[in-house]
Amino acid sequence: MNSPNNGVPLAENPFYHRGPIRDRRYFFGRTKKTRQALHMLGENQCISVVGPRRIGKTSFLFHLCDPEVRKEYGIGDEHLFVYVDCQGLEDLDRLQFYQWLWKEAKKSFRERGEGEGWAQSISNFNDLRDAMEMVQNKGYRLTFLFDEFELLATSKKMDRVLFSSLRNLSEGFQITYATASQMPLLELTYYDDSILKSPFFNNFQAIPLSLLEPGEAREMVLSLTKMIGRENYFSEEDLDFAFAVAGYHPFFLQVACYHLFERKTERGALAAEDYEAVRRRYVEDVERYFHYIWEHSEADEQESMRLVCEGKVNDLSAEQKQHLERKCVLYGNALFSSAFTEFIQRQAGIESQEVSGPVSPPSKTDTESPEPKTCRLSLICSKYGWVSVRVAGSLSYEAESERILGQDLVDRLDYHTIEALHSQNWRFHIKDIGQELFEELVLNRPGIAKGYQRAVGHVEQAALSLALHAPRHFLRLPFEALHSEDEGYLCLKYPMYRMVSGCFFDKEPLSTAFLAQLHAKGEPPQALVVASNTWRKSEVEDGIPGVEEEVREVSALLRRNGFGVRVLSTDEATEERVRDELTRGAYVLFHYAGHGSHSPDSLEKGALYFWKGAKGRSKVEELTAQQLGSLVQDTPLRFAYLSCRWGAHTVPPLNLLDDDFLSVMDGLVMGGVPAILGFRCAVSDLGAQLLASSFYSAWLNGKKRLDRALLDARCTVADRLGRDERAWLSPILVIGPPDF
Repeated sequence: MNSPNNGVPLAENPFYHRGPIRDRRYFFGRTKKTRQALHMLGENQCISVVGPRRIGKTSFLFHLCDPEVRKEYGIGDEHLFVYVDCQGLEDLDRLQFYQWLWKEAKKSFRERGEGEGWAQSISNFNDLRDAMEMVQNKGYRLTFLFDEFELLATSKKMDRVLFSSLRNLSEGFQITYATASQMPLLELTYYDDSILKSPFFNNFQAIPLSLLEPGEAREMVLSLTKMIGRENYFSEEDLDFAFAVAGYHPFFLQVACYHLFERKTERGALAAEDYEAVRRRYVEDVERYFHYIWEHSEADEQESMRLVCEGKVNDLSAEQKQHLERKCVLYGNALFSSAFTEFIQRQAGIESQEVSGPVSPPSKTDTESPEPKTCRLSLICSKYGWVSVRVAGSLSYEAESERILGQDLVDRLDYHTIEALHSQNWRFHIKDIGQELFEELVLNRPGIAKGYQRAVGHVEQAALSLALHAPRHFLRLPFEALHSEDEGYLCLKYPMYRMVSGCFFDKEPLSTAFLAQLHAKGEPPQALVVASNTWRKSEVEDGIPGVEEEVREVSALLRRNGFGVRVLSTDEATEERVRDELTRGAYVLFHYAGHGSHSPDSLEKGALYFWKGAKGRSKVEELTAQQLGSLVQDTPLRFAYLSCRWGAHTVPPLNLLDDDFLSVMDGLVMGGVPAILGFRCAVSDLGAQLLASSFYSAWLNGKKRLDRALLDARCTVADRLGRDERAWLSPILVIGPPDF
């Protein structure tokens, strides 16, 4: 083994970016594209930023918005750039869209200290015109930057009239637009094809984003290590390895260098077995992104990639090469990286051969011990109910089902689950529901059943994790109740979690590795722990006193693990105080013990509850899911734990308030919190307290992932309190990795 860096202080790994880059110090390359884009916008010309996912479109838009960057390219202060994330806007009608634009514009004015004198509300398009005229009269020129523009294109509410009205604003008040999309504007699939006849699309200049230039990629790697005082930290052999496995793709290069930096910090100079270990970790980390590229390629594009792998790039036409270059998978006469080439060989059934690339990574030695087999099985549901399965890790498998998972089934199972959990004989009913769902999701779909059986037989029980990757409205599906005749409840055998599609997360879920980085910098992670013992006036006046004990135990455990903890007891946790703490505190963890509510008709109407003043002598106020999501949107919050229970003097179904955190979890998801643990129903004092202490102990003391820590906690509750205790079934873990 090589000698580690004994005596050298540990440095923070600078290759941590997975989401959009907002700080220009970490933005590299794209100099020509930046100059071109700002020149066009400065000349009142609209632009369309085009490129595949993860190539850096959002980072590029943020770069254009940076005042210092604009100043470097001669764009004066009269230009006001307004970033608009189109995710979540597709359901707005025309008026709501106008109102949203004006709201975002006013937010930008306030950031400049121009908060007074603007129109307070917009009730029609003429009001918006009047507002834009006022902006022009005050000497400002607006630019709206629409990120994820595809979502507007496919919305049935974004019609030709709306786009024509945007063109009207452009011509009347010198307003310019920048869009970011995977495809050129005229190639997008629009809900109404007549939209393309709108004059809105007449004056857009395409700004395609591609792979970095070799010099830009090298500058990125060397500059990031220099920032932390490790100039020339990577050897030339290290750099060659990184460029081989990741190419000059900005995202994949960040991931490869992250693992390379970690290994080099542990070992010092790297040997062949170290490079191979880094390669394995890198491939495991990015394989899901490779799958996305493959699955979202047309059949002829997949065939083109296969030909490149076989060394037959000259068989491709110029147009076919152009398509691959536009997808950022072709560099010169080879695929962009050796790791991606090997992935395509497996997908296309090509026998493994020497990979074309800048450098072949060092070979693995016979002395290295094999790593344990692990794999993740993801059940993927589209917004329209199409179901597929993907197994990744030490086993690779994919299949689709021709049967749709209907919304009526989701609604019915959700309704029966609610009824069952509020009954005395809940276990018998939940078992039936879990078996029906297992049959519907797995057994009755041959391709998916085959993938499940292969995954179960391929690895040991502890090494397999199950994930449901689905849109927000599938949050109500009782995934955790899955029950197999052979295995029993799957949530007591495998780590289970959910991934929400269609939502953007610019932070990684909270992990022990991230906590270690904060400690290494001398910055203890901060946690907000809140107890809220509320009750209705008609109920017995002691509510749920067990929340105070839970909060004391959790805060003590967090402090023992190096957290700085702010504790709010029920008397301190007013709605106003909690709102202020969440907005202004630099918390990475939020633990709430109290009541929550869920509205099946509207996810935004769920809430957390707090006393307005003294406990029991004032009214109960609510912090709605929608408000909560807005509060945490621009905060460092990475994990929220929402714990609910019934009181000592009540038993289900006589809960003091509606205890269901689905809506609140959804609000936090929309606020960009990348990991949330919430309850589907209230549980006992003992169950809630044991689950929380077991979870945090397994996670922080046992250094386990969030999903594996929850599995340990479920099993602990079931073993100690018996399976009649709902606390092993009620938790739902949502993990949202950065959007691909």
